[in-house]
Amino acid sequence: MSDGRILQIYRNGFRTGVREIQLPVGAEANLITLSEMANIVREDSQYNDLKNYVFREIIGLENKSLNEQIEAAFEYCRDKIVYVEEKDGKETVADLWSAIYAFNRNYAQGDCAVKSVALATCLSFLNYKPYFVAIQQIPNATFYNHVFVAILDENGNEIGFDPTPPEFGIGKILNYYGRLNYYIFK
Repeated sequence: MSDGRILQIYRNGFRTGVREIQLPVGAEANLITLSEMANIVREDSQYNDLKNYVFREIIGLENKSLNEQIEAAFEYCRDKIVYVEEKDGKETVADLWSAIYAFNRNYAQGDCAVKSVALATCLSFLNYKPYFVAIQQIPNATFYNHVFVAILDENGNEIGFDPTPPEFGIGKILNYYGRLNYYIFK
């Protein structure tokens, strides 16, 4: 996430019909991007066909514990959605269908925002209320440059899910100078 970019919003697996928004400079751009990301997750969490796909293809239909289902969703978004860095001047958000089908027919791809939307959508189907955590990794920056997903466990403890670094497991997050929690479900 950065400053003064064009936000491209992909929906429903289509390469055409991309909606674009000119982002302002600074953290306001992050808020617009996070709002669009949250809108996608809220809307997609209502689609039974997507829920069925997630359970069949990502989480798995076999008997798994809730922790195993969460781990399957996390590992899919970390490992199967190939990280692709943003192009200069662009910021991209996309739903799970678009991550899988719109960008590259051979494999799913996206950056931290795309991976986080996909993971938040999967976690919503497991009856969690995931939220986005935007972080500043650059000292004195006026914007947030990375995003990941978090949930609260049954005891109210935060669990972070950063599916971008390939070596990360559940609970491991990058160091940061500042953070912003952006709640998807109010």
